[in-house]
Amino acid sequence: MEIRKIKILLLEDNPVDVSLLQNSLQKSGGGRFDLEVAGRLADALDCLARGQTDLVLTDLNLPDSHGLDTFSAVKAAARDVPVIVLSGLDDETTAVNAVHAGAEDYLVKDRLTPPLILRAIVYAMERTQAKKATLQAQEKYRSIFENSVSGIFQTLPAGRYLNVNPALARIYGYASTEELMSCISDIARLLYVDPNRRAEFVRLMQEQGVVKDFESQIYRKDGTVIWISESARAVRSREGQIEYYEGMVEDITARKEAEEKLRFSETRFRSVWQNSTDGMRLTDEQGVVLAVNRSYCNMVGLPSEETVGRPFTAAYAESEDLAAMTRAHQEQFADRMIDTQLERHFTFRSGKAVDFELSNTFIELEGSRPALLTVFRDITVRKQAEEREHRMNAELARSQAELRRKNQIMEEDLKWPAKSNWPCSRSSIPVFRWAPRLRKVCSNSATAIIPPARWAATFSTSSRWPPKRPVCLSAT
Repeated sequence: MEIRKIKILLLEDNPVDVSLLQNSLQKSGGGRFDLEVAGRLADALDCLARGQTDLVLTDLNLPDSHGLDTFSAVKAAARDVPVIVLSGLDDETTAVNAVHAGAEDYLVKDRLTPPLILRAIVYAMERTQAKKATLQAQEKYRSIFENSVSGIFQTLPAGRYLNVNPALARIYGYASTEELMSCISDIARLLYVDPNRRAEFVRLMQEQGVVKDFESQIYRKDGTVIWISESARAVRSREGQIEYYEGMVEDITARKEAEEKLRFSETRFRSVWQNSTDGMRLTDEQGVVLAVNRSYCNMVGLPSEETVGRPFTAAYAESEDLAAMTRAHQEQFADRMIDTQLERHFTFRSGKAVDFELSNTFIELEGSRPALLTVFRDITVRKQAEEREHRMNAELARSQAELRRKNQIMEEDLKWPAKSNWPCSRSSIPVFRWAPRLRKVCSNSATAIIPPARWAATFSTSSRWPPKRPVCLSAT
């Protein structure tokens, strides 16, 4: 594998110095260097404009440029390419100024040796690479710092901000990072709802050096209160003293509100579960009982120890089709097609026989497997009352039908003399008087309808026969 040569641009107008430097590089580098020579600054700038230069060795005095102005022009054109100054002038002030201006090294020509020039080149390139890596890391950090959706901060132990990113300003309701840092001069007093939270934060930092998920309520700029979670570390000096804290902030208000709603829902569900007169049972997709409440145990006549962790069919009597019940539950659970409301009659292993109204609801909580909540309402008394009502209604219907039949018979018996035009002799009156059908309907003698005195007055021996009108119809 061919090793890439290091391309060096040499700015030198003295041929003797050029030759000496070429020999030094040849002896120390062993052919690792590719040297290009420019005698004028303009030629060097053209070469740098083409790129592909790894390092620049420059004299300060050239035909078209002199002193540190030469270095400044070269450095501006070279940008991130390392530049080493080669000068015949052994002047400390010039050397310091050159290094401060960005030179990687300042070498005096009279003191050059092959090892010295090699070491200067290697160190210059390593430092440049380290600087590039540092700059890249800083740029990456700056990008993360500026564009992160989480708030990032640096604060002094005394309670002032050193630095904040735009996301933190947005979380706290400020228009800019500068506004946030100028408005909050005392974090404990002006930011936290409970000022003691800052003291607790500082205490944890001093004891542990880090905090994770430190949750607190804080005031936004408009006065509203939100929840935040902080994770931070303490940055210490070489002597071990805390210089500042740096960390991240997340707005967890939505999560806290969801947790509160869930906690309220769980409390309410637990209260209903424990105090409901209806039986409640939770089962999984296989039909295994996950939980039951006290009312369910009372209904089935079994303790919870004999139901929880077992198939729900374990509570039923052998007379029930247990296999079919299990199979139907598993199939309907998988399809989410279980009837939401129905009525069933069950006989339990304890011997109890109960009529139930069942309500089924699927419960699917995040992070947990689905379950089926079945509510059992004992409707045995209602069913018995409905059966009694049904029997009473049937008996009433039969009584009404019998009454209508008897009324019809009575109406026909009362109309019979008028329809017959009295085709009977005087001797046949007793037959009419004691008509069996009339007697059956009235459950009494004919005298209950027509008093005996009326009969005597009507049917005396001096009376005209037949009467002018039917006696039975004129009875009062």
